[in-house]
Amino acid sequence: METSNKIYKLVLTGGPCGGKTTGQARLSSFFESLGWKVYRVPECATVLMSGGVKWQEMNPHMAYMFQCNLIRSMMQLEKTYIDLAQGSSINCLIICDRGTMDASACMYTYMSIQWCT
Repeated sequence: METSNKIYKLVLTGGPCGGKTTGQARLSSFFESLGWKVYRVPECATVLMSGGVKWQEMNPHMAYMFQCNLIRSMMQLEKTYIDLAQGSSINCLIICDRGTMDASACMYTYMSIQWCT
């Protein structure tokens, strides 16, 4: 389906308490006031961690597999919002609270641990 609307994806990254959530809210309000549809992709790691995942209980292999599944989940969440934006007739902004590069950066740490053991 070809649309004439503009679709932009913005990824917010940074450490805890770095202002990502505040920035996301302000950007949303601004673009919505211009008539854009704004989709906000939640931070996937927080969603998964709230299900009982504890880093201290994972060995390096489990941590690596968690990161792999985290990336898959993030990509699927983003795809969901991209598909919605592509079906829209108005301009859309997709704001991601962290992106796949954040999770993939952690994987290199776990990969190096696995290679050393």
